[in-house]
Amino acid sequence: MSKRYGVIAHGVIVSKHNDPIEAREEATKANIETGLPHHVLELHSFSQGKQINQAVNQMKKLDGLKFYEFDDPYYSLVKAKDEKDAIKEYELVTGDRPEGIREVDIFTALLLFSRSVSEEGKQVPIYKILYEFFLNERATLIYDPHLL
Repeated sequence: MSKRYGVIAHGVIVSKHNDPIEAREEATKANIETGLPHHVLELHSFSQGKQINQAVNQMKKLDGLKFYEFDDPYYSLVKAKDEKDAIKEYELVTGDRPEGIREVDIFTALLLFSRSVSEEGKQVPIYKILYEFFLNERATLIYDPHLL
């Protein structure tokens, strides 16, 4: 069985590689792009259970932040402490008053955010998604491309 290597950020495996050099190159790139420490470790079969526990601990760090989806006049996914705070963030980013808002659970929010694309239309790297998603602060995670 060949060895596998993982790029690790905040205790969570963000990518897996067969080649340790490739893993180190990705970790270095992620360090530069995010300013967060990423390192490479050899993966073992028990790593998956450990990774699940670490992901649960990351969710706890959100400290009560919730996720809100807006549909009108612009689509948006916002992370905020409550609905009023989410509306404030939406108005700050869009300049408009929202007409439709609903709270979504953390897993739906992470799924939506992980499928979003950058302003250039490219898939966002997983380490950036995890970093922004788990920051403990109010933020607009996805916004309508018409706002660019």
